[in-house]
Amino acid sequence: ETQRMTEVSKSLREKFQLWRRDSRRFILDNFGPGLPDGLDPWQAEVCVAWDRGDQRIAMCACKGPGKSALLAMLIWQFLSTRRQSKVAATSISGDNLRDCLWTELAKWQQYSPFLMAAFEWQKERIIARDKPDLHWAAARTWSKSADIAQQADTLAGLHAEYILFVIDEAGGVPDAVAVSAEAALSTGRESRFLIAGNPTECEGPLWNACNRDKALWTVVNITGD
Repeated sequence: ETQRMTEVSKSLREKFQLWRRDSRRFILDNFGPGLPDGLDPWQAEVCVAWDRGDQRIAMCACKGPGKSALLAMLIWQFLSTRRQSKVAATSISGDNLRDCLWTELAKWQQYSPFLMAAFEWQKERIIARDKPDLHWAAARTWSKSADIAQQADTLAGLHAEYILFVIDEAGGVPDAVAVSAEAALSTGRESRFLIAGNPTECEGPLWNACNRDKALWTVVNITGD
């Protein structure tokens, strides 16, 4: 019995090691029933950059290709494969964050018995059942009427060895919202920044990633074609 338990433990460790270095395998193992045709080529391209360890990844996209879905899948991969990790996510508005990205997180969790057992989805947080105070993702909102300092606090306050910042619909988010995330990328053992949106503005985090700061970012362009 002891030998069997040791073999099971070893198998689980190997599974999580595989999931950590291969996000596509994590996605297919956990969400396969919801992906009858697998990942789109652009989604696989993002996963390659993610697995390579690129710290800043931007998806410059048309409307409706599945960028929020991929953000949700990579959030789940990060939470599942980094011990006591923390994620802060925001979007162009509180309604958009709730109705799009946060709903996508709930949708894809339903496909995975592992994620259902290990994490609890809440309206504004996702918590690890074994360490709810230390291992979580949080939905952060900001006010369009807030001043720059208040907007900069949107993604502030994360302290952990493993941190992920996410901005959905980043094409319409002001520069200030990304300030704290950019500052935190030099902290911890692993700090990552994922953004996605439609290129509708000539300012903000997405425009900066594709133009002013493009040397720092991996940009994946997704067209209607």
